[in-house]
Amino acid sequence: MGDGLDSYLRKLPGGLGSHARAMMKASLIRDAITSRPLPAEVIRALPQALADTLMDPPLPTAWLPVTHVVGTLLVIADEYDLDERSFLAWRREQYRALLAGPLYRVLFAVLSPERLVSGAAHKWKSLTRDSLVLERVETQRSAAEIAISWPEHILPPLVARSLMEGVRAALELSGAQHPTIELHDLTPTGARYSLRWG
Repeated sequence: MGDGLDSYLRKLPGGLGSHARAMMKASLIRDAITSRPLPAEVIRALPQALADTLMDPPLPTAWLPVTHVVGTLLVIADEYDLDERSFLAWRREQYRALLAGPLYRVLFAVLSPERLVSGAAHKWKSLTRDSLVLERVETQRSAAEIAISWPEHILPPLVARSLMEGVRAALELSGAQHPTIELHDLTPTGARYSLRWG
C-alpha cells in the first residue's frame, strides 16, 4: 500500500468502510484507471474491498463508495509518482477529454463562463450522493466563489485541491483566458474555492 492511501485510511474512523452512505458515480473511477492503469500486483496488495472494485469495475452509472474513488486516485498518484502539480494536471486533462465532445462544444459556444461555472458546480448533484455538498456558488464577471462541504476526512488535501479542475477545464474550453483556482479554508469537512479568469 502506498503512503498516500495508508495515510488516508488511518484518518478515517472505519477505513474504507467509513461514511458508507457517501457515494460517487463509478464513471469517476473508470476514467482514472483507463488513463492510468494499475498493475495486477499493485491491485492485489490493496485492501480486499478496493482490490475487488478495481479487478471488476462496476458500470459507469453504478454508485461506488467515495472512499473507493479517493483510494484509487491516491494509489494512482503513488504508482505513477505524481506530485501535487502533476496530479492536478492529470485530473484536468481527464476532464478536458470528457468535455471535448461535440455536445459540450455546443454548450461552450452559447453559455457565458459565469453560467458554465454555476452549471458545472451543480453537476455534482448527479455524480455524488450524501458526500460533496455544494453550500454556495456566487458568480460575478470573470470570478466565482464556491463552497463545498463533505464528511469528515473523506477527501484528503490532494483530492480536495483537485475538485475544481473540471471547472477549470470547462473554462479553458469555453475560451476563458488563464483561469486560476485558489483554495481557502480547507478543513477535514470542507473548503472554499476562488476562481478567476480573463
